[in-house]
Amino acid sequence: MKFMTIALLFLFPGIVAADNSYSGVWEVNSELGLSYVSLHAKDGWIIAAELDPDDDSWIAFEGAVSGNVANVNSIYGTQATYSYELTFTSQESATIVLKSCNPNPGFVCLAPAGTSVQAVKIF
Repeated sequence: MKFMTIALLFLFPGIVAADNSYSGVWEVNSELGLSYVSLHAKDGWIIAAELDPDDDSWIAFEGAVSGNVANVNSIYGTQATYSYELTFTSQESATIVLKSCNPNPGFVCLAPAGTSVQAVKIF
């Protein structure tokens, strides 16, 4: 499975601002491929869905937001439990760091903890 950045999760809409300035669709392009994340935030909580156009799969994430940083965990659609830290460097860019990947039996994580990717808001 692809390195989810924003994931997910990317997941991070309007993370800090009440006007949901981070909400939207984000593009994550890593050496594992291209994915898109739809982010939505409210009252210090984030949900996100990462869409993988290569295999028509998706992964759901949720987590807490504090300031411009979100910590999210995968909750559906994957063969591993992923944990990411997203740092929004502006309303249109973010850095996503894989904090951990705990695979189910028979699955191998494709990226080590600490792997970092950039995300760009496209819509």
